[in-house]
Amino acid sequence: MSLPREVIPGRFYMVTRRCTQRQFLLRPDEETNNSFLYCLSKTAQRFDIAVLLTCAMSNHHHTVIFDRHGNVPAFTERFHKLLAKSQNALRGRWENLWASEQVCVVSLVEPTDVMHKLVYVATNPVKDHLVEKVCHWPGVNGLAALLSGRTLEATRPRHFFRPAGPMPAAVTLTFALPPELGDSQPLHAELRAQVAAVKPPWPPSACAPAPASWAGA
Repeated sequence: MSLPREVIPGRFYMVTRRCTQRQFLLRPDEETNNSFLYCLSKTAQRFDIAVLLTCAMSNHHHTVIFDRHGNVPAFTERFHKLLAKSQNALRGRWENLWASEQVCVVSLVEPTDVMHKLVYVATNPVKDHLVEKVCHWPGVNGLAALLSGRTLEATRPRHFFRPAGPMPAAVTLTFALPPELGDSQPLHAELRAQVAAVKPPWPPSACAPAPASWAGA
């Protein structure tokens, strides 16, 4: 039996979850991108979780959060349950969406740890040799929205949630660096510079263009 995870309010975390057998069950398309953002936004609002950045890859996601009230266990359980049920309905599946291993929740102790993980999350598609630039990734990647302060909106997925149910018709999500990290302007500049310095080990054979509605999302 594993030891219980220490949960203390006011901590930064990077949350990672992989699909079962590393299958591409989160492969990016318009419905998947919308569902991911909808489930993440609604759950973050419910548990008052600040989302700094997220990147949804085809078979896993990385999300950096700030947990003011010690709600990270409830947040991860609810988010992953909603998204799994929504994606299974979309893909016509019945089995588990997520791998059987526990969700990975890494505590980020120092501001430098947070910055390191923000760069890691933002550039994941580049480092995995999938695209040449972050903005080319057609899945959800919140870097552009974080740096510009743009709010993203997602609508209730029609393939899963009831039109007359309790879930809202639309939700919004604003990626932001909480004041606990310090002045956001120099942090944005540092993040932009570090991301720009990350290059693919070699030019990808094909760079998938992002859909117009999700470019830079």
